[in-house]
Parts: sequence; structure tokens; C-alpha cells
Amino acid sequence: MSEPIRGRYPGGPRRPRDGEASRPPTRVPTVAEIETGIRRRTRAAERRARRRRIWIGFLVSLILAGSVGFGVGRAVHEPTAEVALPDGARRGVDKEISTQVNRTLLELWKMEDVEYARGKNPER
Repeated sequence: MSEPIRGRYPGGPRRPRDGEASRPPTRVPTVAEIETGIRRRTRAAERRARRRRIWIGFLVSLILAGSVGFGVGRAVHEPTAEVALPDGARRGVDKEISTQVNRTLLELWKMEDVEYARGKNPER
């Protein structure tokens, strides 16, 4: 039984070799240190969970507001028949609108001329 123990045991004790410094002693934390670490980790986890909840709430409200705005916008702005017209028909509609605008402007100018002739419009 005088033979030395041979072999290696992971994590187990070992004999120091020549010129090798001994390992520092293992430190076992106290109960107060363990409880302090648990409290610190718990607070950090609570902060992360709160931050995650806030971001999720913000994104959900953003998506909800966007979808409601899109729905209201689609309901209010229904496409007109002019938008669905082909290009040739659209040119005809534009020409008709221009004709009506020109006719209305001519009527307004005639009314101004009549008012000026009567003396009611002294701006000229």
C-alpha cells in the first residue's frame, strides 16, 4: 500500500509539481452574498421583462393604429369612376372639364364688366 496514487481526476486535488505555485483556496460564498446575487439577478430579469412588455405594447399599438387608419382611409376615399376610365376616355373628361371651367370664367368676367359699367365695382 505504499504505492503513490497515479492518474488524473478532473476537478480533484493534485500534487504541485516543482516550480509550480499552489492554487488559491476555493472560496465558498456566504448566505448573504448568495441572497444579494439572487436579488440582483431578479431585479435585472424584472427590468428586462418590463422593457420587453413596453416594446411589445408600443409595437402592438402602432400596428393597431396603422390598421385602423388604413381602414378608415379606404372607407373614406373610395375610387371614383374617373380613376377607372381608360386614357382616351379620361382625356375626353378632362377636355369637358376644361370647357366648363373656361365657360364659367367667361361668365364671371362678363358679370364684372356689367358691374363696372353700372359703377358698383370701383376696383378698376
